[in-house]
Amino acid sequence: MRTYLLVCILAGNIIAHAAESVYIDSSADGSAPTGLQSEPIPISGHPTVLSMASTVESMRLRAVDVNGEVRQWSMGSLEQPEVLFRLGEQPVCAILSADAKWLASSDTNGVVTVTNIESGKTVFRDGDTEENTMALRFSRDARRLGGVTSGGVVRVWETRSGRLTDRFEVTPGALQSLSFAGNGELLAVASFGREVVVFGLGHATTQTISIDRARITATAFTPDSKQMVIAAADGTMRIVELGEQEMPRALANHPFAVWTLAFDDHDRLAAGSWDGMIRLFDTRSWKVIQSVKTHQESICALQLGTQGMVAAGIDGRLFYWPPELAAKPQRGSISGSNEPVWVAAYSPNGSQLYVGGSGKRSELWDLESKQRRGTGPLHPTVRCATYSPDGQLLATGGDDTNIVIASTRDGTVRHRLSGHPGLVSALVFVDDGQTLVSGCDRGLLKFWDVRTGTEVASRKRHKQQLYCLAVSPDEKWLVTGGGHWAKGDPGELIVWNLKRRRFETMLEGHSLTVWSIVFAPDGSYFATSDSAGDVKIWNTETHELERTLKHQAWLRPLAISPDGTTLAAGRGDGSIRLWDTRTWKQRAVCNGHDGFTFWLTYSPDGATLVSGGNDGTVRFWPTE
Repeated sequence: MRTYLLVCILAGNIIAHAAESVYIDSSADGSAPTGLQSEPIPISGHPTVLSMASTVESMRLRAVDVNGEVRQWSMGSLEQPEVLFRLGEQPVCAILSADAKWLASSDTNGVVTVTNIESGKTVFRDGDTEENTMALRFSRDARRLGGVTSGGVVRVWETRSGRLTDRFEVTPGALQSLSFAGNGELLAVASFGREVVVFGLGHATTQTISIDRARITATAFTPDSKQMVIAAADGTMRIVELGEQEMPRALANHPFAVWTLAFDDHDRLAAGSWDGMIRLFDTRSWKVIQSVKTHQESICALQLGTQGMVAAGIDGRLFYWPPELAAKPQRGSISGSNEPVWVAAYSPNGSQLYVGGSGKRSELWDLESKQRRGTGPLHPTVRCATYSPDGQLLATGGDDTNIVIASTRDGTVRHRLSGHPGLVSALVFVDDGQTLVSGCDRGLLKFWDVRTGTEVASRKRHKQQLYCLAVSPDEKWLVTGGGHWAKGDPGELIVWNLKRRRFETMLEGHSLTVWSIVFAPDGSYFATSDSAGDVKIWNTETHELERTLKHQAWLRPLAISPDGTTLAAGRGDGSIRLWDTRTWKQRAVCNGHDGFTFWLTYSPDGATLVSGGNDGTVRFWPTE
């Protein structure tokens, strides 16, 4: 990693900037585990699920429910499921193997049955006890099946033959958890008491682990079989070194009990709790990397692996997160200032980048040398900026209600425009740079003569705040958007006839504030984003809504690549999602910002996507 120490060059009337930002040439560390990048997809057609798993070969999700019905969905469409078969009676418990090929269940007569899901045929039945089998679990490779009865009898069978290979006894009680180590050689049995007993299969070894605070609710071995995570009813989670005498160390505290745990092979642990929350941990640091909540009640089943994540709740809801999106590497960043970045704008020739934000942050960067030339026109907070088509002028607007138009050659301020009653939120040059259009948070739209610096027209149709505007490539249409984010009212989206500077129509569809508008390069459609997490695609000529892209997270900026193939959307969680505009499917994600992503822009040649965030950084993402 190389760090460039930057020298601030003052020119003309440009004022020195106090914050010390530097360009850092780097690539993101792709080895660190990340949170779930895809959006959760609700799956219908199933009551409360006891267990689920997905097949790798045929891309099918299979699940068994409380009524003993086994269904499967295509993971490509997740439409109405196919019913494979139904167990003879309602099961006491049921579990699917990790490869979704085997089903084990127990009934009220104490009979344990293993079924081949592919054929629907019974592999074996074991009814040598009248006690209810309260928990069942397959080993990771599905070669073994473990079960424990209400009387404390633990049995282990070979899955394919039904041969009983091991039998142990534990203290009778409300047995809650059964788990195999990844190598299939260890079996842990836990109850609502405060002990976990780990059995070595095939040899008489045991280890008893005591928890002194609360009843145990879930256990899981790490993939390398060297450690085990234990969750308790008081919301605590602990990590245990197997074979060691050390006391379990605290991992995390949850507000509610954790009922289910699932590891994957990418250093992540998912923990589902009683309040419907799922937390993902980095198993190298044991820190929480993401929290997601899609259920209103307890998570009762979890699967995390190469096919994505599936979560089921006792509320009967089932959600699927598709496999992870490709993570784009970061090429570099501008760091050093803690002031939020509200805007980043490329010069038309791509040689210069303007960065504006809070705390009088106003910076001009030479991208070839990766050095800051100086600062642009100063506002207490810069909210918007745009270059003239010939790159000779830079216009900025801020919280001070003013607009400054300055020369990019020597920094000389050409005009300081006043007249907006509120902060200037959006700017764009039109008429080959002869007219500047501006909008403010009081809903006012103004048109300025760039040559003379005089106001030539003013329009107001927004009843709420105006936050964004965009012009169609042929300059026929102007679209403005806004709302009142604090009140939670529906967003406003207005189409104007730009040539006549006349109101055309009001578009309905956004349930919350509209934050960004961007036109496709060919002008065929424009995209808009809102606080509800929706991206809406509108036909430019008919103004009709063509589709809605769901994000399930607060959205701010949008940007479309110069070739029109990619739509980028910045989210409240700091990530940037990239959509393929030919299929309207997400294809990649950029992770890096801590907090909101406030601005997105593509370089004129389309080789780089630039983002600015609440964390004060500007980040550069290669598009290739």
